[in-house]
Amino acid sequence: GKVVFIGNTRVLAESKLETQNLQSCEWKSVSKQHEEWRSEGKTTGVVWIDDKPTAHYSLSDVPRPQAKQAIKNLWEMGIQTLMLTGDANGPANTVGQMLDMQPDSIKSALLPRDKIRYIGELKETTVQRSKSNCWPSCFGRQKIGMVGDGVNDAPALAAADVALAMGANGTAMAIETSDVVLVDSNLLKVSWLISLSRATRRTICQNVTFSVLLKLLVLGLAAIDEANLWMAIVADVGAMLAVTLNATMLLRWKAADSKKAKDKRRETYGSFSTFERNGVEVSVGG
Repeated sequence: GKVVFIGNTRVLAESKLETQNLQSCEWKSVSKQHEEWRSEGKTTGVVWIDDKPTAHYSLSDVPRPQAKQAIKNLWEMGIQTLMLTGDANGPANTVGQMLDMQPDSIKSALLPRDKIRYIGELKETTVQRSKSNCWPSCFGRQKIGMVGDGVNDAPALAAADVALAMGANGTAMAIETSDVVLVDSNLLKVSWLISLSRATRRTICQNVTFSVLLKLLVLGLAAIDEANLWMAIVADVGAMLAVTLNATMLLRWKAADSKKAKDKRRETYGSFSTFERNGVEVSVGG
């Protein structure tokens, strides 16, 4: 049988294949073509058969339609957003520009272990920040969330405080590792989920505060002999009904706009060529 390798040149150099052909004049011309593709924001790769280069290609992944609005929503909620990707610098920066992200918010060319290391550094930074400020330290450090759907995202999802997996196209490993699984790939539901979680927490605080204050009021009246049985019943049953009605208000929480939430098929654009033919532009549904 034949040994076939498909991937980027970095992984090729680390493989056990005989790669002395990387120094040939023909391969050097291919490397120049790869540099041009990378400058256009594309991810490049090679096809290697039996220790010989056979073809090379480039791919450019288009962001999901909701990605830009989803990131904007998170920033408006006061949540800092970073991109951790295994793509090269060129493609990552190109996608970041499409999403209006700052260059310092884009971390590219990361292996799974690099993503784990970076999340660990973010955790350490939040710990140091909470120690330097007495007020936030009373409530603990800031939490690190991770959104992913691939096998390479699974280790980073496990390392994060809160892990969200996109369930529609997510791998089994990512789904098993995550804390929350969204049943579709609509990125707008990430901000919607955080808003609903915050509203739920506010409702819990409201219910607990109301119940405790009402009982303390009746207890105070009983201490000065001004309370009766009906007051105790109202404080107990009435408080239960009030907090139940308040909690049911969460059922009216509106989901993301269905028009905005429509998930169109992503397309991947790129080029493919053999060493005997010129590159041909292709479009592959993703």
